[in-house]
Amino acid sequence: MEIEYSIEDVIEEFEKGNSDFAIFMFRQITSDKKKKKSAQFIDLEKKLANYILACIHEHKIRELDRTTSQKLIEQVDLILEWDPHHYQALNIRGMLYINLHEYERAIEDLSLAIGIELIEDDAYVNRGIVYYEMGDYQNALCDLDLADALSIDDPYVLFCRGNVYYEKEDFLSAFDDFYLAFEKGYSDNSMLLKMLLSKYRIGNSVETYSLSEELAATFATLPSLSLSIFYEIRGLVLYDMSCFEDALEQIHLAIASDMDRSSLYYHRGMIFNCLKRNEEALNDFSRALQLDKEYAKAYFGRAICYEKKNEKQRAFKDYANAFFYDPKMKKAAESMTELSG
Repeated sequence: MEIEYSIEDVIEEFEKGNSDFAIFMFRQITSDKKKKKSAQFIDLEKKLANYILACIHEHKIRELDRTTSQKLIEQVDLILEWDPHHYQALNIRGMLYINLHEYERAIEDLSLAIGIELIEDDAYVNRGIVYYEMGDYQNALCDLDLADALSIDDPYVLFCRGNVYYEKEDFLSAFDDFYLAFEKGYSDNSMLLKMLLSKYRIGNSVETYSLSEELAATFATLPSLSLSIFYEIRGLVLYDMSCFEDALEQIHLAIASDMDRSSLYYHRGMIFNCLKRNEEALNDFSRALQLDKEYAKAYFGRAICYEKKNEKQRAFKDYANAFFYDPKMKKAAESMTELSG
């Protein structure tokens, strides 16, 4: 005797975590074409669809790993079997494909979703994210501009568009979007760092330091890597302002939070140079090179230290390494010529 299942049974199995069995049950139900056409069954299918989509939303889709994303795609496929034009199902499956780095399939689903609901912003946002991850910044900006027009300054849209501007090195536009998102309550570790870096790269050290003061309490609660980068930026700003002792203090704090980042030792070496603490500068450049043997600027900095010690052979070798790893470093080539002359 064949067992008859109901949509309620399917949902119950999903709730127990038995998704494979739930999908099998659903296939059994939908094999009865007569039952599929009934109004009651259509209502139950909608209930199942809503249940599946609600569960997926709770997972925070973009944080899911590949295995979970693939499993959830199988569940969304159930919805699209009975309703190929289900906007949310297409939108969510597109997001899951992003997690799998299947960008063409993601664009296909998200484009279909946009065709169904032209005035909904989330599919535009998600397709913009796909283009961003593919490095197609022009199309990413087109979609995110449309999403912004539809959502009117949604902070998540601003965050996503800020990321695109940041990669395009349009730091002024990136900062504007990040700061507006921040003002509207959006808080993301990477956004806060990029917001501060954008302000720094615009070139106004005083304003960057003022912003870092505004964000200090927020950064104090972040993971050690984010805190280290925060201190590093403050150190660089103070260095640019010729406040070398204050800059040194900030880089010390950065290293205390992350002892294995070569750039921190390079920057501290530069500050020690400015403070005429040559041996400490040399040690820091050497430490940077232990962590990254291709760090051209660290070779150049150490070469200067060797020159101050009148160790010309070592200086020449470091200038040569600097030029080898960065052929655009003309100062290294000029210094080699001076030493050999």
